[in-house]
Amino acid sequence: MRQVPHSRQFSCEAATADDLGSIYRAALRVAEGKGDVVPALVLFAERLHDEARRAVEVAALARAAGLGRRAQLVLEALSGLTMHNAHGQITVEALLHQLRAIAVPSVHP
Repeated sequence: MRQVPHSRQFSCEAATADDLGSIYRAALRVAEGKGDVVPALVLFAERLHDEARRAVEVAALARAAGLGRRAQLVLEALSGLTMHNAHGQITVEALLHQLRAIAVPSVHP
């Protein structure tokens, strides 16, 4: 699995943060080093994909669909960064707002 400096990573918790301050702080941490934004988003997309696959394995299809939609948004953000030279922090802020709007039910054992 790819490694990104810890200060540049954001987690699923950041993507579901309820308060705007958490979203902006997470975006700032990721975007502090411009070169770290793309690897952090690639890692995030990979983790979302892994979680979606695990959800399918336990027949949590609504969860898998939500995680898949989130991964799609991350890939779209990556496209903007790599193909269109979008601003890293602004892209991450927008992405976190979009991710927050997608429901991902929890898995109950």
